[in-house]
Amino acid sequence: HGQTYLGGAERVGAFTFPETSTLPIQQVRLDFFDSCLKGTERYVAPRVRLFLTGSNRWLEADRYPLPGVAATPLYLHSGGRANTAAGDGRLSWNAPGAQSPDQYRYDPRNPVPSRGITTDHRPGQNRQDVLVYTSEVLKDPVDVVGRVFVKLYAASDALDTDFTAKLLDVYPDGRSIKLGPTDVGVQRARYRNGYDREEPLEPGRTELYTIELFDVGHTFLPGHRIQVEVSSSAFPYIDANTNTGNPVATDTTMRVAVQTIHHDAARPSHILLPILPRPR
Repeated sequence: HGQTYLGGAERVGAFTFPETSTLPIQQVRLDFFDSCLKGTERYVAPRVRLFLTGSNRWLEADRYPLPGVAATPLYLHSGGRANTAAGDGRLSWNAPGAQSPDQYRYDPRNPVPSRGITTDHRPGQNRQDVLVYTSEVLKDPVDVVGRVFVKLYAASDALDTDFTAKLLDVYPDGRSIKLGPTDVGVQRARYRNGYDREEPLEPGRTELYTIELFDVGHTFLPGHRIQVEVSSSAFPYIDANTNTGNPVATDTTMRVAVQTIHHDAARPSHILLPILPRPR
């Protein structure tokens, strides 16, 4: 997890881990190779061993994805003003009804800065081109273990653009901590139907975008809130899309794109969380 120790604990970004989070990895390697190459019986370990941040505990299983995990939609809601953390964006387990969409202007000359993982993302949530959706305070822990996807019903007035998403844990003290192995998840619109072909957008047409946030192993603790950010840039982690649809390697022009995010009964934008049930 890292090499910074504070009073017997290990720290990575906003996370502090106990000593039990660190495995004796050198001995594990030796036992594994002795078993494979020398035929010893020293290597005895589960096929899957993963660490949950938040609750700071290990899980063991015989396969991955873990059995019993259920992909559960957490829906985007707002009154059409989810811009910034001070907006009215929220997350709910209940599907939306009739709701106004959210809009923002993405200017590639002024992209959203990328901030890294396990860091506080509040400084970037005061921008009008960042939509923020936050759940109610959790009463019970929520274990998210597996691959996370955002299903976004979106439209743009450009021929090409990007849509980005993040999953964050909002602490009781207000910190908004980015989860997952990458700075952000992104879908470049021209590749929305596969990387083997480029397809320009029809301006104004709503389409479903699947944004992968990769694998997460994290417990949202009671008193915390689940949060999702939606935008169109994270520079320099992602090169800013110029919104023109021109060839990426040679394009030197830029234009502002107006983005529309829908979350209603017919177009229920949501994040799919692989939730591991807790024993009762």
